[in-house]
Amino acid sequence: MKKDLDILSECLKFIENKFGLEYLENSEYEVIGKNGKQSERIKAKTPKIISLYKSGKKDLINNSNVTDNNIKISEKTIEFVQLISSLNYGEIEQDFFDDIYLKLKSSEPKDYFGIKCELSVYQRYKMSGLPIKKIPEITTSTPDFEIKTENEVIYIECKSILSESIKLTPRLSSFLENLLGPIAS
Repeated sequence: MKKDLDILSECLKFIENKFGLEYLENSEYEVIGKNGKQSERIKAKTPKIISLYKSGKKDLINNSNVTDNNIKISEKTIEFVQLISSLNYGEIEQDFFDDIYLKLKSSEPKDYFGIKCELSVYQRYKMSGLPIKKIPEITTSTPDFEIKTENEVIYIECKSILSESIKLTPRLSSFLENLLGPIAS
């Protein structure tokens, strides 16, 4: 399972090179006030990429001396590796990468979940061999992507229906599985 830690280490190095250690290890996001409300506000303002990075780094340190297959990695770290692997190996056009970079630095959960959704759609079409292109955001509303085939142009608008504040109950899980099942096939 050392390979898992190697992949995690590569992801940490990639994101450190792109965002910088000073930004990622900013202790301002860890300040805890005297009452819980202040600490919750601070936590809510922490960009998701920072909390994912810190989780990955913590898991790498905690598992660095593990010699058997008992590596323990959190869900946050798995999410981090999935996201960063998509960025690192995804052959993303530079303008779209720049947009992702800016949105990942945002403390708004909608930006994080929106870009995660867009990245997933982009990667799926890219892997299928279809020529997908990110449409630059301008002042008027436009779709997110354009796919040109021999016979037609297809426009895609991505919407993320989940956010961090929604707890995935069994009923919601079942609903999403029924809703997304036909799409994923």
